[in-house]
Amino acid sequence: MDEFGFTGPLKDEMRAFTLVKRCVGNKYESEVGVLKRFDRHLARTSPAITGLTKESVTGWCAKQPHEKLANQCSRASVIRQFAKYLDSTGHPAYILPDNYYPCGFQYVPHIYTQDELVRFFAATDTCHFCSECPWRHLVMPVFFRLLFECGLRCSEARLLVVAEA
Repeated sequence: MDEFGFTGPLKDEMRAFTLVKRCVGNKYESEVGVLKRFDRHLARTSPAITGLTKESVTGWCAKQPHEKLANQCSRASVIRQFAKYLDSTGHPAYILPDNYYPCGFQYVPHIYTQDELVRFFAATDTCHFCSECPWRHLVMPVFFRLLFECGLRCSEARLLVVAEA
Protein backbone atom coordinates (compact mmCIF):
# COMPACT_ATOMS: atom_id res chain seq x y z
CA MET A 1 0.00 0.00 0.00
CA ASP A 2 1.30 3.49 -0.83
CA GLU A 3 1.38 6.64 1.32
CA PHE A 4 -2.11 7.70 0.17
CA GLY A 5 -3.75 4.30 0.64
CA PHE A 6 -4.50 3.55 -3.00
CA THR A 7 -4.74 -0.20 -3.62
CA GLY A 8 -6.76 -0.55 -6.84
CA PRO A 9 -5.72 -1.15 -10.43
CA LEU A 10 -4.80 2.51 -11.04
CA LYS A 11 -3.03 3.06 -7.70
CA ASP A 12 0.28 4.16 -9.26
CA GLU A 13 -1.45 6.65 -11.54
CA MET A 14 -3.57 8.03 -8.68
CA ARG A 15 -0.45 8.44 -6.55
CA ALA A 16 1.41 10.24 -9.35
CA PHE A 17 -1.63 12.45 -10.07
CA THR A 18 -1.91 13.43 -6.40
CA LEU A 19 1.80 14.25 -6.24
CA VAL A 20 1.53 16.42 -9.36
CA LYS A 21 -1.39 18.34 -7.84
CA ARG A 22 0.56 18.89 -4.62
CA CYS A 23 3.75 19.88 -6.45
CA VAL A 24 1.94 22.76 -8.14
CA GLY A 25 0.76 24.10 -4.78
CA ASN A 26 -2.64 22.47 -4.20
CA LYS A 27 -3.32 20.95 -0.77
CA TYR A 28 -5.31 18.22 -2.50
CA GLU A 29 -6.61 16.56 0.67
CA SER A 30 -10.37 16.16 0.29
CA GLU A 31 -9.81 15.21 -3.35
CA VAL A 32 -7.59 12.34 -2.19
CA GLY A 33 -10.59 11.05 -0.24
CA VAL A 34 -12.66 11.08 -3.43
CA LEU A 35 -9.89 9.27 -5.29
CA LYS A 36 -9.63 6.66 -2.50
CA ARG A 37 -13.35 5.92 -2.74
CA PHE A 38 -13.08 5.72 -6.54
CA ASP A 39 -10.02 3.48 -6.14
CA ARG A 40 -12.00 1.06 -3.92
CA HIS A 41 -14.87 1.14 -6.42
CA LEU A 42 -12.53 0.23 -9.29
CA ALA A 43 -10.87 -2.54 -7.24
CA ARG A 44 -14.30 -4.01 -6.55
CA THR A 45 -15.88 -3.62 -10.00
CA SER A 46 -12.94 -3.63 -12.45
CA PRO A 47 -9.80 -5.08 -10.81
CA ALA A 48 -7.95 -5.55 -14.13
CA ILE A 49 -8.70 -2.12 -15.63
CA THR A 50 -5.78 -0.22 -17.23
CA GLY A 51 -7.66 2.98 -18.12
CA LEU A 52 -10.98 4.65 -17.48
CA THR A 53 -13.97 3.52 -19.50
CA LYS A 54 -17.13 5.57 -19.88
CA GLU A 55 -19.03 2.95 -17.86
CA SER A 56 -16.59 3.02 -14.96
CA VAL A 57 -16.63 6.82 -14.80
CA THR A 58 -20.35 7.47 -15.29
CA GLY A 59 -21.27 4.54 -13.06
CA TRP A 60 -19.27 5.90 -10.18
CA CYS A 61 -20.21 9.53 -10.78
CA ALA A 62 -23.95 8.81 -10.84
CA LYS A 63 -25.89 10.70 -8.18
CA GLN A 64 -26.37 8.76 -4.97
CA PRO A 65 -29.75 8.99 -3.19
CA HIS A 66 -28.20 10.55 -0.08
CA GLU A 67 -26.14 13.28 -1.76
CA LYS A 68 -26.81 16.74 -3.05
CA LEU A 69 -26.17 17.78 -6.64
CA ALA A 70 -23.17 19.92 -5.66
CA ASN A 71 -21.49 16.91 -4.03
CA GLN A 72 -22.01 14.83 -7.16
CA CYS A 73 -20.51 17.62 -9.28
CA SER A 74 -17.54 17.84 -6.93
CA ARG A 75 -16.88 14.08 -7.18
CA ALA A 76 -17.24 14.21 -10.96
CA SER A 77 -14.82 17.15 -11.16
CA VAL A 78 -12.07 15.20 -9.37
CA ILE A 79 -12.56 12.20 -11.66
CA ARG A 80 -12.59 14.46 -14.73
CA GLN A 81 -9.25 15.96 -13.67
CA PHE A 82 -7.83 12.50 -13.04
CA ALA A 83 -9.05 11.33 -16.46
CA LYS A 84 -7.37 14.33 -18.12
CA TYR A 85 -4.16 13.44 -16.32
CA LEU A 86 -4.39 9.81 -17.47
CA ASP A 87 -5.02 10.93 -21.03
CA SER A 88 -2.00 13.26 -20.93
CA THR A 89 0.22 10.38 -19.77
CA GLY A 90 -0.92 8.07 -22.57
CA HIS A 91 -3.45 5.97 -20.69
CA PRO A 92 -6.87 5.39 -22.22
CA ALA A 93 -9.37 7.49 -20.30
CA TYR A 94 -12.95 8.64 -20.78
CA ILE A 95 -13.09 12.36 -19.91
CA LEU A 96 -16.45 13.66 -18.74
CA PRO A 97 -17.52 16.59 -20.93
CA ASP A 98 -17.78 20.03 -19.33
CA ASN A 99 -21.04 20.47 -17.42
CA TYR A 100 -21.93 16.79 -17.87
CA TYR A 101 -23.58 17.03 -14.47
CA PRO A 102 -25.07 20.53 -14.18
CA CYS A 103 -24.48 21.99 -10.73
CA GLY A 104 -27.83 23.74 -10.62
CA PHE A 105 -28.59 27.27 -9.48
CA GLN A 106 -25.60 29.55 -9.05
CA TYR A 107 -25.89 32.33 -6.49
CA VAL A 108 -25.48 35.79 -7.99
CA PRO A 109 -24.64 38.43 -5.38
CA HIS A 110 -26.43 41.77 -5.37
CA ILE A 111 -24.14 44.75 -5.75
CA TYR A 112 -25.57 47.77 -3.95
CA THR A 113 -25.66 51.11 -5.71
CA GLN A 114 -24.25 54.20 -4.05
CA ASP A 115 -27.79 55.44 -3.38
CA GLU A 116 -28.81 52.13 -1.78
CA LEU A 117 -25.77 52.26 0.51
CA VAL A 118 -26.47 55.84 1.54
CA ARG A 119 -30.08 54.95 2.39
CA PHE A 120 -29.03 51.77 4.21
CA PHE A 121 -26.52 53.52 6.47
CA ALA A 122 -28.95 56.39 7.06
CA ALA A 123 -31.47 53.79 8.28
CA THR A 124 -28.93 52.20 10.65
CA ASP A 125 -28.13 55.65 12.03
CA THR A 126 -31.76 56.10 13.04
CA CYS A 127 -31.84 53.13 15.45
CA HIS A 128 -33.67 54.27 18.58
CA PHE A 129 -32.91 53.59 22.20
CA CYS A 130 -34.62 50.48 23.50
CA SER A 131 -34.62 49.47 27.17
CA GLU A 132 -34.39 45.76 26.21
CA CYS A 133 -31.23 46.43 24.16
CA PRO A 134 -29.78 49.60 25.70
CA TRP A 135 -26.70 49.75 23.44
CA ARG A 136 -28.45 48.91 20.13
CA HIS A 137 -28.66 52.51 18.91
CA LEU A 138 -24.87 52.81 19.37
CA VAL A 139 -23.82 49.34 18.19
CA MET A 140 -25.89 48.86 15.03
CA PRO A 141 -24.44 51.72 12.97
CA VAL A 142 -20.90 50.62 13.83
CA PHE A 143 -21.67 46.91 13.33
CA PHE A 144 -23.06 47.38 9.82
CA ARG A 145 -20.21 49.68 8.81
CA LEU A 146 -17.75 47.09 10.10
CA LEU A 147 -19.44 44.37 8.02
CA PHE A 148 -19.40 46.52 4.90
CA GLU A 149 -15.97 48.11 5.17
CA CYS A 150 -14.11 44.94 6.23
CA GLY A 151 -16.09 42.53 4.07
CA LEU A 152 -16.91 40.36 7.06
CA ARG A 153 -19.59 37.71 7.23
CA CYS A 154 -22.16 38.24 10.01
CA SER A 155 -20.80 35.29 11.99
CA GLU A 156 -17.22 36.61 11.70
CA ALA A 157 -18.22 40.02 13.03
CA ARG A 158 -20.37 38.49 15.77
CA LEU A 159 -17.48 36.33 16.98
CA LEU A 160 -14.93 39.16 17.19
CA VAL A 161 -13.50 39.63 20.66
CA VAL A 162 -11.84 42.60 22.23
CA ALA A 163 -8.30 41.76 23.24
CA GLU A 164 -5.57 43.83 24.77
CA ALA A 165 -2.45 44.31 22.70
